[in-house]
Amino acid sequence: MNPIKLSHLVYTIILISLFYFVPVNSHSQDVETFIIPSELANTAGNETGGPFPCFPFPSFRGQAVFLATEIGGGEIISSVNRLEPFGSGFGPVTLPNITVTLSTTQAAPGALSTTFADNIGPDATVVFQGDLTLTSPGCTTSPCPFLAGQVDFQQKFIFDPQKGNLLFDFIIPECVAGITDGDGTDQFPNIASSIVSVPFDSPTGIASNFTLVTEFTLDRSALFNVPTLSEWGLIAMAGILGIVGFMVIRRRKVTS
Repeated sequence: MNPIKLSHLVYTIILISLFYFVPVNSHSQDVETFIIPSELANTAGNETGGPFPCFPFPSFRGQAVFLATEIGGGEIISSVNRLEPFGSGFGPVTLPNITVTLSTTQAAPGALSTTFADNIGPDATVVFQGDLTLTSPGCTTSPCPFLAGQVDFQQKFIFDPQKGNLLFDFIIPECVAGITDGDGTDQFPNIASSIVSVPFDSPTGIASNFTLVTEFTLDRSALFNVPTLSEWGLIAMAGILGIVGFMVIRRRKVTS
């Protein structure tokens, strides 16, 4: 067998090993949910309220900051709030042209500036813009499921908890009647807090320790995209076969 044919054989084996070692959907297990505050994962909060039931105000803006260590890192895919315990259902109700922006902020829970612009991080990304239709089946238990205020993000935002806390900034230019409250708390200002304003275009807001109990869905592989064990196997096998192939080809050349 000449060196050219031998090299073809070696790299054919490497190609075959690619299909053998790399699993399908190797990162599917990296999609996770995080409830904030985590202390209320299985317990209802002590208050009700929230950004979406802003009626009878004409419009509304709010910012909520969440402690980075409560979330973990990755691409944030969606957010949803928990239903108010024993609350009534509603909807569908459409809030027109709302805007949701995420950013990494140096502001800490319980210490947000009352000036909105001061809290926004340099990586601010509009993750949702447009009409948001909400509906709720109501809830007859406590705590309730996370079925209030679901927002599926349109744009990618990769959050790195090593760089700061998470700022959730929402603007509702036109409040709509008919949306009930969600489950909230003011007992964990060191984990999450907020500022709110009426109307939505005010540059400043009023600070509050209140936040809705929120569930974020993240794809952790977007930030921590390290090889799986199977992928490390592929890398090792490719390296070994490459070295063996090189040595065999070189030996053939020497002996010939």
